[in-house]
Amino acid sequence: MKKVAVEFKRSWSRYNPGEVAGFDEAQADELVKAGHAVRAGKQPMPKMEKLTIAVGDIRETDAFKDAMSEIQGEWQKLEERANQVEAEEKRLEGVRAQLDLQIDASDPGDFCVVDAKDSGDPDNQPDTAAGEPEAKRSGKGGLPKQGR
Repeated sequence: MKKVAVEFKRSWSRYNPGEVAGFDEAQADELVKAGHAVRAGKQPMPKMEKLTIAVGDIRETDAFKDAMSEIQGEWQKLEERANQVEAEEKRLEGVRAQLDLQIDASDPGDFCVVDAKDSGDPDNQPDTAAGEPEAKRSGKGGLPKQGR
């Protein structure tokens, strides 16, 4: 139901002169006919009606088709890259197998790890003075006192 704004010219019910209020159209007409009010200069905005728009299937739009073709192109690139990675894995497996065969066929004495501390040569011993400082000892030869 449509509301109509009226401005009161004299007291009516709880309204005083100069006040504006909204009423149903029939009651507003009665107040104007009785001389209690006049229609206000500013009327309320009518309520908006629901607007429904029928949209077709979104899959039929050009934007959707463009997006799908872009997705398919990227998917194809990913599949190609996955095939390249798989081929590289197979190649590396073959290289590893060849290296394993070479290691198995070789003399075990050909491969050894020698550490400087295992060599027995005093010139090749690790330099402990440069690597770690020695612990300070008290003058009496005992351990340092704690908690002073």
